[in-house]
Amino acid sequence: MHGRVQNAAVLSYNDLNQLPSTTINAILCCATEPHHPEHLIAGEWQGVALVDLMADALIDAEVNSAIVYSADGSQLALPAAWLEHALLATMLNGRILTPEQGYPARLIIPGLTACQSPRWVERIEFVNEITEPPQLARNIALITSPQTGANVGERLLVEGLVIAPAQAAAGVELSIDDGPWFTIPMQVKSNHAARWSLDWTPPGAGQYALRARTASSSVHQITIIVS
Repeated sequence: MHGRVQNAAVLSYNDLNQLPSTTINAILCCATEPHHPEHLIAGEWQGVALVDLMADALIDAEVNSAIVYSADGSQLALPAAWLEHALLATMLNGRILTPEQGYPARLIIPGLTACQSPRWVERIEFVNEITEPPQLARNIALITSPQTGANVGERLLVEGLVIAPAQAAAGVELSIDDGPWFTIPMQVKSNHAARWSLDWTPPGAGQYALRARTASSSVHQITIIVS
């Protein structure tokens, strides 16, 4: 940690593991393919709270922003105040991060997408520059079963998932064949996900489009065939 600070610091991986540990819950979703649940990374992230490291660094009062540099050459600039709610994570769900997850350390700020959460963090520089805050991830509504293109019978169970990475969700809305939207009430806390289901009897054989959304998400649509 360096830049406009009074106490620049170099911390090894072992140093991080010796510091007091903090755990937060966060969901990282893919910004480009939000409707692919296999791209989600969710759970309890464990590591060092950035607010503690910032207190030790004695950041200059005029500092506005922080730049996070990763070992792959990428960087993320964000308002320095955002780091007060961030975690320099070394573990996920009780296990050491894999290289793909960002080992040895990944910056976690609940509400950011996966690509906005730097992996392989090398250094953090504090600067006196104005930076626009990153855009928070939107809620996601998914239909997980049946799969699009599936051939189903006269009655089926439609299942799905609501993901709330940045703000709580009060339900999932469904529509069948461009019909009116109806709501399945549910409460999903911020930084959490919840499953939903619907017993549905199609009115007859044919092709049907099923759509799902939340109040702040894009629409996820699948097409099925009822035989």
